[in-house]
Amino acid sequence: MGLINLVLSPFIVMFILIYFTLKNVQRYHADPRTLSTRSWSLYAKYSFRKYNELPHRFQRRIAKVSPAVPYPELTRDLPELTRV
Repeated sequence: MGLINLVLSPFIVMFILIYFTLKNVQRYHADPRTLSTRSWSLYAKYSFRKYNELPHRFQRRIAKVSPAVPYPELTRDLPELTRV
């Protein structure tokens, strides 16, 4: 049984790689925007939202977030931090 698995494993791996590639290429071809879109999950939004924060302020704060923006730039103009 182990010898059969050893002999068939390269074919199974190739099948899985080809299937994965073709499935994702089809998805990208149907909608090219899906390759670069990023969105927050509901759990991430819930955990990032401050207690009792208004929705429009939360949307404005979340819109500023980018992976390349350093933290001090994100909090520079928040009124909660400038009142100290």
